[in-house]
Amino acid sequence: MLSFAGTETTGAGSTRQLNVTISGINGPGTYNVGQGTSSIVVYVEATLTGGGVTTATWTSTLLAGAGTVTITEISSNRAVGTFQFTLVPSDQGAVGNKSVTSGKFNVAIQSN
Repeated sequence: MLSFAGTETTGAGSTRQLNVTISGINGPGTYNVGQGTSSIVVYVEATLTGGGVTTATWTSTLLAGAGTVTITEISSNRAVGTFQFTLVPSDQGAVGNKSVTSGKFNVAIQSN
């Protein structure tokens, strides 16, 4: 299993976070996420407003959403690759599908 996350915070009180978990990794290759797989993606936008924090969440799960993660390099201490997804709303704050395109990752692998 490979899991990685990224967070971006803007000066305007907005934060975006992407969490990716891929199951069944057996080396470099392209892995499907979402519908029909046990691999998932969660994308959250949180915005600070005068009344508190509003959030919107999109996901790919076993039943909906789709995409791929392509691992170009993987070793005992690093994974490198690209990703793209179409995620579906999973709460009332999310409207319409969310497309994530041309994503890249280069992450250290930590043992549990």
